[in-house]
Amino acid sequence: MSSTRHSLRERVRSGEILVGSLLNLASPLTAEIVALAGLDWVVIDLQHGPAGVRLPLN
Repeated sequence: MSSTRHSLRERVRSGEILVGSLLNLASPLTAEIVALAGLDWVVIDLQHGPAGVRLPLN
């Protein structure tokens, strides 16, 4: 059985209910855990939290 992955845009336009999270913790480990949690989307906010632009580069 082949599974076709659709883009986030296609899924939103089709009316599918998507689950995601806003992450503003300054922890690469937390970002990795959230990424592996099976969510449809994650926004990593580097402007309003203690994280800086250099953090995701670590």
